Amino acid sequence: MRFSKYALLLLAGLALSGCSVKPLMPEAQSVDILWGNQPELAQCTKQSSLIGTEGHWYTFWFISNKDLMRGALNDLRNQVHLSGGNTVQLYSPQAFDTSVTILGNSYYCAPQATN
Repeated sequence: MRFSKYALLLLAGLALSGCSVKPLMPEAQSVDILWGNQPELAQCTKQSSLIGTEGHWYTFWFISNKDLMRGALNDLRNQVHLSGGNTVQLYSPQAFDTSVTILGNSYYCAPQATN
């Protein structure tokens, strides 16, 4: 009986943790997203290559595909901001059964370069 209470609490905790995705930091909202090779990037300085992810084997039942993608983008945009960049160049997302992984390059672009 005692074990089943702990097991139930653990399952409830896992279920609740699966209902949300990584939040976007307010400072990262201004990070521009570019797909593929864009001519504007020639005027920018590459910072680093990054990986954004969302989802785990124990949470994928509770998060929609759209929210998995949003969480992975939020993760990547947060990392770009923390690396000193303001633009991310994305590659095709890698979809797995239980998660989404996005590969991208962080760039710092002068404000007029991406507008």
